[in-house]
Amino acid sequence: MLKTLESLGLTKGDAKLYVYLSKKGPLEEEVLLDSLKITKKKLDVQLKNLDKKGIIEVSREQPALFFAVAFERVLDLLVEVNLEQAKTLKQTKKNLLSSWRKINWENNSQDKQ
Repeated sequence: MLKTLESLGLTKGDAKLYVYLSKKGPLEEEVLLDSLKITKKKLDVQLKNLDKKGIIEVSREQPALFFAVAFERVLDLLVEVNLEQAKTLKQTKKNLLSSWRKINWENNSQDKQ
């Protein structure tokens, strides 16, 4: 499961945090810190990454509770991102290939790119 999430663009730590929240959550930050044995700074970065990707939600109450979004929705979100990246690459393929062919190492013109 972690490898699948990583292959879809999550870091190993983000994937572990998502799985943990999906199985044990909703949880407060302090509980996550105690359970996962990571620094507050690292946890904050991971929570921010997952929130930015729409993979977790945060309650407005204090202390805040962190919820994992349903796994099916996470897969849909990550697939959408990857499809969009593939679409962008496909759209720029012609220009990239043209630039690639113009690189001339013999004349030191690579600096012009």
